[in-house]
Amino acid sequence: MEGEELIVVDREEDAERPGEERDSRSHSRPRTSSRRSAPMGSAVSTTAKVILVVELAERMSYYGLMTILEPYLKDVHKFTVPQVNTAIYAFSFWAYFTCVTGGFIADARLGRITTITYACILFIASFVLMTVSELLLGGTYQVFFASLVLVGISTGGIKSCVGPLLLQQAPGASEEANASLLRMFYWFINVGAFIGTLLSPFLHTPWGGQSYWLSFSFLLCGAVFSFCCFTCSARTLQDAPPSTSLFSDVVGTVKHAYQQRKLALAARRLRRVQDQLQEQQQQQAAEAAPAAPARPRSQTDDDSTLQRAEEGLLSPSDVELTGELPPPPPADATDDASGRASPPAAGEPAAAPYHDVNAVGQAPIHNVRNHFLQYAYESPRYGLMARHLRQTLRACAVFLFFPVYWVLAHQAPSTFVAQARLMARPDWLPHEVLIIFNTLTLVVCIPLFETFFFPQLARRGIVLRNVLRIIIGFIVQGVAMFAAMFVQFEIDRRGRYTAAATYTLHPGAERLSIWWQVPQYVLGAVSEIFASVGGIEYACSQAPQTMKSLVMSLYLLTSAAGSLASILMAPYTDYDNMSFVYTFLTATMFIATFIFTHLFQDRIYR
Repeated sequence: MEGEELIVVDREEDAERPGEERDSRSHSRPRTSSRRSAPMGSAVSTTAKVILVVELAERMSYYGLMTILEPYLKDVHKFTVPQVNTAIYAFSFWAYFTCVTGGFIADARLGRITTITYACILFIASFVLMTVSELLLGGTYQVFFASLVLVGISTGGIKSCVGPLLLQQAPGASEEANASLLRMFYWFINVGAFIGTLLSPFLHTPWGGQSYWLSFSFLLCGAVFSFCCFTCSARTLQDAPPSTSLFSDVVGTVKHAYQQRKLALAARRLRRVQDQLQEQQQQQAAEAAPAAPARPRSQTDDDSTLQRAEEGLLSPSDVELTGELPPPPPADATDDASGRASPPAAGEPAAAPYHDVNAVGQAPIHNVRNHFLQYAYESPRYGLMARHLRQTLRACAVFLFFPVYWVLAHQAPSTFVAQARLMARPDWLPHEVLIIFNTLTLVVCIPLFETFFFPQLARRGIVLRNVLRIIIGFIVQGVAMFAAMFVQFEIDRRGRYTAAATYTLHPGAERLSIWWQVPQYVLGAVSEIFASVGGIEYACSQAPQTMKSLVMSLYLLTSAAGSLASILMAPYTDYDNMSFVYTFLTATMFIATFIFTHLFQDRIYR
């Protein structure tokens, strides 16, 4: 599903040596994850299997709720299409934004097991509130939205902890075993999403679509099952005690670098003022002193000085205000053959070059800092963290384009479902259920691509590096949105919208079949296999070993940023503007892909 978490473990140690930092222009080849890995799910311990089942049940409840949000708000609470889409985007933003907070609380305060336990209790309480409100209160939307807030908080607590906790169950496992375990973890996520999206729509349809309490009860059962499995095995799980959070260290490093930068800029301004005062004093002293007789210059002096100027051995201060070149240095300081400075005698310090203004108490020009984190490099406490953080930010530059990608991906549970309302379908088929083709494609294609497609390409000498996979994923997502645009244009051609927001067919026209939506769901899932997984693998392969959790947090924030951008777009997603919205998103995705390819073209085949 869109924005889902996949933690990738490198095949090699990524910890950076103190004092080193990786340059993107270096000739060393970046490491990429090997495709010759252990079979998915090999050698899984009992505690790891329990965590996989817990995550399956939790994702089943979450995505089951996401699937029925559109029909529930539209049919029960009579929301308009833009209002429904705004609610869906806001809920998605909240769920992914709280993952950062959940990870911070688990690392620094409670530990992962305690955090997941409390989050599961809150998860159950939110679905109990939904079910009771639907049965006894008639489903007031104020209570429902309060429940959504609780679901988002609990999802952030579970989602940010369950993946790292899974890896802690095999502390001595190899990198290949961990990679196999994480692939199975991602597969279980999508299996749970498939079950939730398949069953929750059918539970509210037998009685005219007004039995949403059955769907909420089903989602409640998934939350209770997840909690029971986790608490029964909590004593056997291995968990590291809470300590200083990585996020706390990052915040402290940034704060220290910013403070040092302010001090350096203030010192530079003070030094500039002091230099100006010194120049004024020297100028006043020169005006007050009698002028010394000028030494007559010879042609030999001029030739020697010109030679030194051509060789770049003069500083700007050597040129006098009159425009004349200064005399050459004494004979004992230069070599007669070349005019260059002679090496210092034994025991004498070497003369500083003219550009090294450190000789007068200033910082040398070649040490000018071009990134604010470099101001923390010399700190014993924050120096290594500052180097690692700068390297991680440089590796995560690919994430800058992912909010555009997630804006398109977030259309699946929102505008795609609204589009299906205008299409012909069987009476037994809910219009929101076609999103199962997205999860089904992921369930089938993830092991197929990992075990067959990518290895077959590698045997033929075709290696799809991570940046190239991102580009392919972006292109496929653009094609998926183009398919949705084509369907919408065909819907508009066959009918029109009345003032009452109803769809009326033209004489002799028929509704377009709902099965025309299948390609846009399938292509969207395939794009996630390329773009989402490729982006995480690339950032993790370039970032230090100690910054993996920060990489995952930044990745999840890109999904939250995409949801936030979708909220701004939601007021224009009514049926009258749907064709324009799809056209705009398609063009934006292809333009972003072109810019991304241009910026990262040197990393496509590395």
